[in-house]
Amino acid sequence: MTLDDPLTRREVEDDPLHWIRRNRKIDRIFVIDEAAKCPEVFAAVKVIVDAEDPRPSQIVLASSSNYLLLRKIKETLAGRVGILEIYSLSWLELQGKSVSRVRSLVESDGRILKNQKIASP
Repeated sequence: MTLDDPLTRREVEDDPLHWIRRNRKIDRIFVIDEAAKCPEVFAAVKVIVDAEDPRPSQIVLASSSNYLLLRKIKETLAGRVGILEIYSLSWLELQGKSVSRVRSLVESDGRILKNQKIASP
């Protein structure tokens, strides 16, 4: 799901907890792209993570910027998240001549998306 869409973003702003619970499938990774565009989503994720502890929530908050540096986001999710910085692809990766750094990370750390199904909208 992406928060680039103004209509989706407005729906999330109105009730982020309900929106996540309605769209998320418990047994699948739930990706919220451009999460920093709706700061309310961070507080909702905190509620979900705390309620499901110790089971991993499998919620991925993606952002094209470092959300920890954004002043409008009050919830850091400290102790509840792992941060993975992903850089742009190299020229060799784009040509398919090199194993991508993302694939290397996924294969080297079984906790990161390995053998997971990603929910689609």
